[in-house]
Formats: sequence, C-alpha cells, structure tokens
Amino acid sequence: MTAPVADGLPYGVRDLKLTQYLDALGMVLGPTSVDLPYIQTLNFTEAEEFSELRGDDKLITTRGRGSMVNWDLESGGLPIAAWAVMTGGSVIERGLTPDREIELQKKATQTRPWFRIDGKIISDSGGDVLVRIYRCRANGDISANFTDGEFQTSSVTGVGYPLLDDTNDLLYSIFRRESTSAMTLTPDPNPIQSPLNLAAGAVTTTSVALTWTPVVGATAYKVEKSVSPFTTWTSAGADPAVANLTASTLTLSTMYHFRVSAIVGSQTSDPCPEIAVTTAAT
Repeated sequence: MTAPVADGLPYGVRDLKLTQYLDALGMVLGPTSVDLPYIQTLNFTEAEEFSELRGDDKLITTRGRGSMVNWDLESGGLPIAAWAVMTGGSVIERGLTPDREIELQKKATQTRPWFRIDGKIISDSGGDVLVRIYRCRANGDISANFTDGEFQTSSVTGVGYPLLDDTNDLLYSIFRRESTSAMTLTPDPNPIQSPLNLAAGAVTTTSVALTWTPVVGATAYKVEKSVSPFTTWTSAGADPAVANLTASTLTLSTMYHFRVSAIVGSQTSDPCPEIAVTTAAT
C-alpha cells in the first residue's frame, strides 16, 4: 500500500506568478506569466453571502449566493510588469543601455484586467503547497508604499470569482505536492472550458439538430448520444470543427441524451450538461 502524502506544513511564501487573461471576461488564459518578485504576503479568504428564510418566529433555512475569494498581496520593490497586469496599464520602454527607461503608464480609460494567481509555499514536511486562484481582479487599492528609512513595498487587494464554466466553475485550488518544483513563466493551462448552452433545433424521426456556444480555442468538438438507461455513450457523428451538428440515423419515437466536449489540441474538456430529446413519431 502506498504511504499517504504527509500533511503540508507551509512556511513563508517562496514564489508568486500572475497570468493575465487575454479577453474581457477572463476566459482565455495568456501564454506567459509574470513574476511578482520579493513576495511577502499572500492571503486569501473564501467568502459567501447567504439569504435567510424566516417564518413563525424562527430561522427555516439559508441558501448561499455563490462563493468568492477575497485576497491580498504584498511584495518588495516596484515590479513594473506585475503592476501592468494588476492595473491594466501599459509598459513603455525607451532608450538604449545605459540610458534605458521603462514607464508604467495608466490611463483612466484602461480597465483592470482579469488574471490568475499562483503562489508557491515551501512545506517543512517536504515538498510544497501551490495555491491557485483562478479568476482574479484587483477591485481594491493598488498601493506603492514609500517610507523614509524603509524599502518600498507594493500591496494590492482584490476578489476571485469562479471560471465561467458550468462544469468546471473552479474558484481556487490548493495543491499539496510531495516534491517541490520551480515555477516557470509558462503557466499550467486551466481546465478546458466545457461547451455552454447545448440546445436542440429541428427534430425529425431520424435526426436532431444540435447547437452550442463555441469554446474559444477549440479545434473540434466531441458529440455523444445515449439511450435508456443512459449509462453508456457513443459518438453522435464525426467531430465537427464548428459549434453545431445534426445527429442522424436515429430511431423514431426514442428519447436520446446528448452531450458535447471541446477539443483543444490533444486535450478534451469535460462534457457539458446533457440534454434530453425525443425523436418524432412520424
């Protein structure tokens, strides 16, 4: 029997990377991370607002409105590239060595982007702990702290929201790694987004027209069907490169379940929530 991985005993904070999303909704992760050097603090708190139902002078039940993360970072120095990720500002480089100049320029019209936080903490029990907050935005203060007699520090606060994926609506992950490994500027990919809004259009005795919302970056889609008792799945047709397929050679007056997965390169997403469709009788 394999021995369990020892519980982590995290100490300090060793490394932190920020990876900006390329789109306005925070769905397409960029290919390159930036380092937040001299990281001093990484704090995060899972939070959720609850609604209460009261009646007959007592609390009947509560229901959460969805979890989020409140986080804050503090680091030493003034890392221009990291500030650009957090603020949405532009980095402008001028001149040649030894007279180079790098400017972080922030306009009022530049919105703060979405980004991912990856923090590495060494464990006293061996290995390390990796904290990943998937979809962050700095909605609080971004501060450069200059004080007489002290080194400058940068601090920022913000929120983390789940990925916009009905199947993998990940908010954060904590990885306990038995062996430590260096963090690079090439980020691990997020789970591939599952297709959204699968719907049936025209239905005949032998076919069902299916459509769904395209997944950014998908090179093809895997469409599957199932019949009662809906425990096994088979292909509903050749993998389309577009977000629609007409499943044919079906049996009349039969209920089918359909689901779709996105294919990005060699990776396949989890399937989307299945839908039920019954073929026409005549």
